Amino acid sequence: MAMYAGQGVGLITEIVPAREVVERLVAEAQRVIGTKLSGFPKSSE
Repeated sequence: MAMYAGQGVGLITEIVPAREVVERLVAEAQRVIGTKLSGFPKSSE
């Protein structure tokens, strides 16, 4: 049976659970948002 895959298959370096992927994504987003928006005044809410 032939298995077709793109060049991206070579970029996979680890297999992690979806939960960990989401946790990493959220942590990185929080870091970037905190860094990029730190100069803006906070809302009055």
